[in-house]
Amino acid sequence: MEALLYARLGPSMAESLKADVEALYRENPYISEQERALCIVEINRKILDAELAEESMILAAEAGGFPVLRRRDADRRAVLAHDKVLP
Repeated sequence: MEALLYARLGPSMAESLKADVEALYRENPYISEQERALCIVEINRKILDAELAEESMILAAEAGGFPVLRRRDADRRAVLAHDKVLP
């Protein structure tokens, strides 16, 4: 029964979604290069903050006697960070 419903409504739902996306891009066609660069800097900072928090948790676990292996792709800045900069 659900398959029939999807078969019947699928094309209209797809068209509706397409129209919504096109309207969104008409209102906000793009961000400037400067805005994009700022977004990238902000995202990279959030990633580093998460990696620092991860390293802090790893160090706490190790201090409690639980050995933890770090990810291969862990950011060196977080792994080598001084305790004073860890959350």
